[in-house]
Amino acid sequence: MENQGKQNQPNAQQNQQQDAQQRIQQYEEIAKHYAEAASALRNNDEAASERHLQQAQQARQQQGNQSWNPGSQGDQKYQNDGERQDPNTHM
Repeated sequence: MENQGKQNQPNAQQNQQQDAQQRIQQYEEIAKHYAEAASALRNNDEAASERHLQQAQQARQQQGNQSWNPGSQGDQKYQNDGERQDPNTHM
């Protein structure tokens, strides 16, 4: 029985490495969309920026990992910024 546990350990480690590699690729895909959105904003292309933000959100949803979601509140904040008026500058 003891040998069986030792045989399973390399498989578990290999599975963890594969999972980690897959998550890294998913995060890189999401980061790529955010970088492209930022680049589009620098070029004053709001339509392209919005498109890349939507692609990033889709990539995050496809990832299926709801616990990793650092941008959700920030995304909502920036979406609302254009709708709000600062009472100090708009009399």
